Amino acid sequence: YRNEKLSTYEAAINKYNKYSNQEQFVRFGSIVDKEIKNKLIFNYPKSQLRCEDNDLDLMQNCYFYAGTGSGPDMLALNYQKPIVYINWHHIPNLYCFRGNIIVIFKKIFNLSTNKFLTFSNLMDLNFMKSSSNIPVGLYNKSIQYKKANLKIINNTPDEVYNAMMEMDLFLKRKISFNTKDQNLFREKFFYYTEKKIPNNLYVSEYFIKKNKKLFL
Repeated sequence: YRNEKLSTYEAAINKYNKYSNQEQFVRFGSIVDKEIKNKLIFNYPKSQLRCEDNDLDLMQNCYFYAGTGSGPDMLALNYQKPIVYINWHHIPNLYCFRGNIIVIFKKIFNLSTNKFLTFSNLMDLNFMKSSSNIPVGLYNKSIQYKKANLKIINNTPDEVYNAMMEMDLFLKRKISFNTKDQNLFREKFFYYTEKKIPNNLYVSEYFIKKNKKLFL
């Protein structure tokens, strides 16, 4: 359930590069299997430069980090780097201890009802509990989704591109996030988790507009 496609990032970066051709992209990590086809991305894990010291240097000096909450983001958090979280899955566990973050979420499609679960459903700790008493928003095994007849929908290249573009505009102070749209999520997040979201942690504006019904 955690898997995502490298091709999604490659397609998003192709589009992002047309928007801002000044950026250089580095694939981060230590263990990777698929080769990169996009020449705009340096395949650092497969290079002779990959080592722990360079891991630290790259993260410390990056413009922003884009990826899932899968481990390397801990370095970005440690260095106080701006982060674009892609395919964030367990919404109740969204980090609320710092800002400079833009996030987009995975979506869950109910094959039985032919409808998407709302983000309120995914934050409700009493909704669709598994046999092990885990709510749907925190399912942690692929078999749990299969038994509940649920399909996971990952972020599209267009959603990834727009989230990265919004981060660039945010860092350049060229964007103002819509308070009303952001509060659609913030208020419900506080209601279900009792945790306040920092003022400079945002859900992508494009993602909200594209999926408005899921935030209501």
